[in-house]
Amino acid sequence: MEKDRIRMFVTDLDGTLLSRFSTLSDRAAEDLKKLKENGIIVVICTGRPFYSVNRIIPEELYDYAICMNGQDIYLPNGRRHIRQPYLRKEQVEYLLSFLERYPLVAECNINDSSHYYIAKKYLFLRRGIDLIKYFIDILQHSQRYQVRLNTDYRDVASHKLGKICFAGLHMTLMKVVRQLPLDQFSVTYVNSRWIEIQTANISKGLALRKVMYLCGVNRDETVACGDGENDIPMLQEVTHAVVMKNAMAKVRKYGKYTAGNCYDEGLAEWIERNLL
Repeated sequence: MEKDRIRMFVTDLDGTLLSRFSTLSDRAAEDLKKLKENGIIVVICTGRPFYSVNRIIPEELYDYAICMNGQDIYLPNGRRHIRQPYLRKEQVEYLLSFLERYPLVAECNINDSSHYYIAKKYLFLRRGIDLIKYFIDILQHSQRYQVRLNTDYRDVASHKLGKICFAGLHMTLMKVVRQLPLDQFSVTYVNSRWIEIQTANISKGLALRKVMYLCGVNRDETVACGDGENDIPMLQEVTHAVVMKNAMAKVRKYGKYTAGNCYDEGLAEWIERNLL
């Protein structure tokens, strides 16, 4: 890779750019700043909603933010959004019906905050409690959060939702995925106990393709970095794909390069060695 030919740098957040407790380190922030100073377009590409990105990454450190796995593209210059379709009301109702059939925790982003739901009949079961522990362990990469679980999700479908996430045992999630009509939904595993579900034809790859077109940048001029299944479409869009040492096994084969573990500033080290 000739670093002088690189015009765009694209990075996932959790498990990639962010370090422990889902924080942007001073070192990583400085690297993003230097990339921009060198004329490289910086793109954040994440499953997080925009309000969550906005709390973690200062706007002056990036040029575009692809959020919700491509459902929302934010342009700081002009502060405008390009949004893809939300889940329809009947789709939300269908997805939430799985809470009555299986011991799952659902995450929905409503009014710029995260809300968590579980069926009442599972709340006090030991298995349900174990699921909650799993959920807390994987949420934001092992940081312990106090989350309020709500058993009343009757009005959720009245809100605009870009995605619904389910946390649960891997076998349970597999049962859910097998039942989903793939002509209506796109599904990705963040890890073995967490899936993200959106309307069909939304992906990080399609959103990145749009941003590359807007910027007049081609795949040979772009570096993309990720660790999860939802990053695969993004990695396939570029010539210079970087996977993290901590990436899911099925993601590693899509990488041309490997960066160190996210918890050890692996991506910052890779940026400094190869782009700065």
